[in-house]
Amino acid sequence: MHDIESLNQAVLNLKSYYQQILENNQATIAKLQSENSLIEVQIHHADALLLGHQSQSSKALCLVEDREPITKKVAPNAGKARRNNGSNPPLTQPYQGMSVLAASTEVIKSKVGEILSIRDISDIIFLPHHSKKAQTSLRNLLSRELSRGVKEGRFFRAKMAGHYTWDLSKIEKASA
Repeated sequence: MHDIESLNQAVLNLKSYYQQILENNQATIAKLQSENSLIEVQIHHADALLLGHQSQSSKALCLVEDREPITKKVAPNAGKARRNNGSNPPLTQPYQGMSVLAASTEVIKSKVGEILSIRDISDIIFLPHHSKKAQTSLRNLLSRELSRGVKEGRFFRAKMAGHYTWDLSKIEKASA
């Protein structure tokens, strides 16, 4: 009987030990989740600062017009709801000071004979972002600008949704 009681006591001690470890782990997980939330907020703030800094430096250092003239006239209030409070997106070095449409036109033009996706163009012209929200926002902006470029005749939309090309023959071959 004494062996069974000591065995029961050992199992109870072991159970108590595991419960204590579980409670400590849960407390550690809660602390890490709280820290992760704070870190995500800081990343979001850093992205916002980068977007704001980029707009300030590009306005102060150089104003570069689109390299191709816009042929379609736009109403003065058109797209006002979509404007992003005057901040320009952070573009990579070769495209700084250009509009998103001008930068994407340059990329598409430089890749004659290729069909590029929105992701391809985005990865080339925008600086990398850690925040998914910022990436989504930039890709949505790029998508709108690419649609505008197609309407203005700067380049062509491929048969596949979200893909663009400079070479009209690529589209004709795909449809043949």
